[in-house]
Amino acid sequence: MTSTIANLFPVLWSLAFLSPVVAIFFAVRFYAFHCRRRPEPDRRFPLVAYILVLLVCAIIAFALGLILGVSSACSTPGFGNLCGLYGFLVTGPFASALAIFLINLIWFRPWSLNLFYEKVFAEVIFSEAELLTQLGLGHLMRETFQFYL
Repeated sequence: MTSTIANLFPVLWSLAFLSPVVAIFFAVRFYAFHCRRRPEPDRRFPLVAYILVLLVCAIIAFALGLILGVSSACSTPGFGNLCGLYGFLVTGPFASALAIFLINLIWFRPWSLNLFYEKVFAEVIFSEAELLTQLGLGHLMRETFQFYL
């Protein structure tokens, strides 16, 4: 695992460097879709509020990605003294870009019908614990996040 992450670090770093730029591009595009679908100015989400929501969520996600990246990289012996850079340069920007994408998906109208169905599926799954257990996702989530619990 350590050698795989160490080998992929240059690729992940370059992708993480571009991920905020791509996220900003898609955020502008999503807001343009939102404005086109709601031509009446009274029904639109205000641009300043949209920017503030995205900015706050991206900063919180960056901090969480930073903590997760630093803890995972510094717990492996292959990174040495520069293990903190992995969280700052890779997982932080990825988490920030993912937050921008998910905020647009959750609070605004999705641009794809498939994403809408996935959103509704996730809402149903996490609202009913029995269905989560029947699909085997509860056990999978418990094993995945056991370290953090």
